[in-house]
Amino acid sequence: MFHRNFLIASVVGLCIPLTLSVLSFAASKPSLSTPSFQWINHGSWGIEGHIKPIASPAVFKGNKFNPPIAITLEHPYYYTVQGTATNGIYEYSYQISVNPHGVVVTVPIGYDPTTHQELIESGIPTPQSLSKIQKPSGGNGIYTPKVTGTASIQSSAPDPTTSNAYFTSGWTDPLGLTVGQLYTYMTFSWNGTDVTNWSTYGYLWHIEDGDYFYNTSNGGYWNNNTEATGWLKTIEDAPAFGNTKIQWSANNIHGHGNGSVTATLDTWAYGPDAWMLEGPWYALNDGSTN
Repeated sequence: MFHRNFLIASVVGLCIPLTLSVLSFAASKPSLSTPSFQWINHGSWGIEGHIKPIASPAVFKGNKFNPPIAITLEHPYYYTVQGTATNGIYEYSYQISVNPHGVVVTVPIGYDPTTHQELIESGIPTPQSLSKIQKPSGGNGIYTPKVTGTASIQSSAPDPTTSNAYFTSGWTDPLGLTVGQLYTYMTFSWNGTDVTNWSTYGYLWHIEDGDYFYNTSNGGYWNNNTEATGWLKTIEDAPAFGNTKIQWSANNIHGHGNGSVTATLDTWAYGPDAWMLEGPWYALNDGSTN
């Protein structure tokens, strides 16, 4: 079973697991040495982990495929991520940092079954591409109830600033059409130290023949009121693909007392035709500030 394990984070460096099962193969030692751990700063966002930047997908020796979503990045960057085997499952881990008011999109575009390397494309989306991510057309959507919270004890700090943010991830079919997409929204007030109050809700979108078996959403404070989290999980039935299922055990967003936003993603597809689905892709948007 092939798993991807992504870490999406802001400058606070939260570790986030993302898993995806699509392919099957026996675990073996990669033929290439693991790249050194490094941090690469692109200004409004950055990436760190056991990664290696490459000039273009043309130099990647593995299998390349079209991005799972038709999206244009203003200045795309390409990285190989070395997989590591754990109990026969390969995991691909890295961190992406997004500064306040920023947004970054990451999509998988290649895989080498010999070296167990993954090729990813990351960057800032164009305004037109961002508008497509923000709300898919057609299909069916389900909103989850809004949950709110207020800190009982707050530190002495300047008047809070309010931010609006969201985290979204999705899967597509071989034609590049989105099959399922989740959004977790959060509005939170922060004063440089604490999250003084917050609200969160989710939106689940699927094609018209999709069916969610269940969804759960909630929110809460963490780390002595310095972080607020909105979490969302669900299972989507994709009958157009041999009753294949898409599961999100986490599509979570985290607002921090310093104004930064992080996310947690854990998703995979399983069933007879899971190999036909492409993804996941995701976008983390720190949103507007009031």
